[in-house]
Amino acid sequence: QPGSDLALPQEVYGDKGHVLKLEYLQFRDKDNKIHPRLALIKDHNDKVVLRIDRQTDGLDIHLNPNDSGNAKATYHLQLDALKRVSRVVLPTTEAASWRYQYEEIEKLHVIKEVDTPIGANEVITHSRVASDHHRVPDQAGGGFLPRVLRHVIKPSSGQHDTLTMVYAYALSKGAGYRAGNNFLGANLSHSKPDYGLDYLFSSVGTYAYGSTETRTKQGEEHKVEREYNRFHLLVREETTHTDTNTQVTSTEMTETAYCITATAVISMRTLPIASCRGSPRAPGSATPACLTSKGTSASTSLTATCRARLRCMAIHASTSRCLA
Repeated sequence: QPGSDLALPQEVYGDKGHVLKLEYLQFRDKDNKIHPRLALIKDHNDKVVLRIDRQTDGLDIHLNPNDSGNAKATYHLQLDALKRVSRVVLPTTEAASWRYQYEEIEKLHVIKEVDTPIGANEVITHSRVASDHHRVPDQAGGGFLPRVLRHVIKPSSGQHDTLTMVYAYALSKGAGYRAGNNFLGANLSHSKPDYGLDYLFSSVGTYAYGSTETRTKQGEEHKVEREYNRFHLLVREETTHTDTNTQVTSTEMTETAYCITATAVISMRTLPIASCRGSPRAPGSATPACLTSKGTSASTSLTATCRARLRCMAIHASTSRCLA
């Protein structure tokens, strides 16, 4: 960007050599600050495949604006007084649209309600007090980040299968887990953090965080606990299904081991349980295997079906150790 240290992409190449060309214009925000914005995307023949026209209270996104027929379409984004997208109008004869409502929490604007083009309504409840927020590590700037606690989807009129999703952010177990851990690296303290980079990537040792999602719909409850490591890789997913009418509960757990051996990243594969025995081979091995992981299950009813699955992924990298 001329006159600044901001770098903007001008050409994007595909793996087959095709290119997209990007062009920009400048605009002023509500504080009268000047920013670049995407205006045109052209293909290798300089054909305009996308054009964005901005007005004071919205913008229009035109796909294939110089074509005719079904290839041509325009989407309109309506902005409210705070320049937030309040409505997305689709290219239909009845001007069907998505509508958004917001609320401000911790000086952030979060979506609290959505109305869909087909008549459904979604209500999202965020945390409102610091004790329920994600905590940002002090060395990474400090403060709090609101998180979703509840998401209710109500279908259009005439349908009664409302879906409710409730979210919690504590784990029942996990190597390196402490209460309050999150994807931002809460509970960690670095003497020299890399500002602007992922705070967890620069940490040393074992760290775990995760969430529990509980879905209820038509007398059935699905509870999914997900555990992630410090590389944001899913290491455990435990699903519990309960039929509230029969009180039958089944549990299924999947554990994933991520192993790295020598050279560069060349493969990712899923292996059956019988193949996932032993530990990673030494650097230079042609056929690395994953560390042993054990699937476990539990039952809380007279009749239950519990299965355990194991996925092993072999990832070649620079050393020979397991990602924790």
